[in-house]
Amino acid sequence: MTFKLFFQALTKFVLGLVMVGALLFVPAGTFDYPQAWRLIGLLFMPMIIAGVWLMINQPELLRRRLNAKEEQHEQKWVVALSGLLFVAMFVVAGLGRRFGWYMLPDYDWITYPVIALSLTGYGLYFQVLRENIWLSRTIGVQQDQKVISTGLYGKVRHPMYAATLLLFLSMPLVLCSPWAFAVMLLYVPVIALRIRNEEQVLERDLKGYKNTSSRSVIKSFRIFGDMNFQLFGNDKAPTLLLIPGLGVSYEIFLPLIRLTEGKFRIIAAEVDGFTLGRHTRFTSVDDQAAQVIAYIKAHFDGHLDYAYGLSLGGKILSRVLERDELTINHAILDAAPLLPLPRWLVNPLRYYQAANVWTCYHWTGFWKALFRSHYFDVLLDECKKVWRFGGTQAVVDGYKSVYTNRLNAIHGADIHFWYGTKEAFVAKPQVKHLLSLCPQAHIEVFPGMNHGQLLIDHPEEVAQRITHITAWHGICSHSRG
Repeated sequence: MTFKLFFQALTKFVLGLVMVGALLFVPAGTFDYPQAWRLIGLLFMPMIIAGVWLMINQPELLRRRLNAKEEQHEQKWVVALSGLLFVAMFVVAGLGRRFGWYMLPDYDWITYPVIALSLTGYGLYFQVLRENIWLSRTIGVQQDQKVISTGLYGKVRHPMYAATLLLFLSMPLVLCSPWAFAVMLLYVPVIALRIRNEEQVLERDLKGYKNTSSRSVIKSFRIFGDMNFQLFGNDKAPTLLLIPGLGVSYEIFLPLIRLTEGKFRIIAAEVDGFTLGRHTRFTSVDDQAAQVIAYIKAHFDGHLDYAYGLSLGGKILSRVLERDELTINHAILDAAPLLPLPRWLVNPLRYYQAANVWTCYHWTGFWKALFRSHYFDVLLDECKKVWRFGGTQAVVDGYKSVYTNRLNAIHGADIHFWYGTKEAFVAKPQVKHLLSLCPQAHIEVFPGMNHGQLLIDHPEEVAQRITHITAWHGICSHSRG
């Protein structure tokens, strides 16, 4: 601990105390403002404790947080806007006190839970300081920085932002000002933009960060339309895109990934509504395809060597091929539903399927005991993992989009369609339709296999087929109105 660091910390503490006091009491026109005194105590007493602990145990961390100056161009206006919102929040609360605007009742049964919420935010903040020695107020990667995936970081993607959001949203409630709370709600999209930029920087500059996304039980925010992609394998090797089906996660591909990651740069998509670790909602097949296209354009120059879509993933991949915005050398549609159902059947069937998935989640043990097979065990385990993040809504929305969309065109150099004999009744109409659009498509039928069973029970065969696949026929470029 140095005197210079102590003096710097003390100076910033006093200046902060004076500034907050001025922003509250000057607009209020009085010091007779008990809610303001309460907030000042809640803000600055824990700050003293945290500052002393950092001074003794983590002086370098304290120095970084005191000397922070944002260098990321995208973040400078975000920081400025955040500061403006804080000033506005304090001033609006003070003006409300002065002019007698409506205030929330200052009752014990309201005040104490809000105080507890504020202290919880501070407690989480302090725990993050203990767990992350690289924590900084600015966005960037420090020398020798490593990925943290334990403690709070094992449960929350961005625990610091979660803690500060909890703390900041409780502040106007401590002041009993609904008007100030309305102002502070604008902080949510602002911090979400900051998180998105930080994710981009960390994924680009911090080794190993990208593959930690599935470890967190909660992700602080999801920007709408921000699909997750997990990267594996050799970044110099041919690219292989994997898109999972409905009701399962990308982890259904893990056995295949282990077999192929030495030969491919693997991009595993996480379909919205079935993303591990965060609550998302399925949008539509078209939107999922658009997100895949945008990601591949941004990160792989719009080119893929191989792409494999399972069931719903095959439907999404077919839409990517239909839009013809990427160059895909080889595409495999595994039991992809390419045709819509009759309208009268869509709603009954999608709610029936949702009920099925619900029972798979809640009665997993019963179904495992009944079927006693590796294939069903894997499907049930996948259902168990993803259900709590998307629930019935994701299943219902997913099947609606699948059952109401028709493939009208397809473009690609080498297109394969796979299905098992146990799903032939459903698959054959899809094959007939595909061949009407692309006569050069290669159809492969697997005896004794059910929907997705080849991938689950025989990943080594799938790996071998992908590895040795070569162009089969001419380029498909057909459409049907």
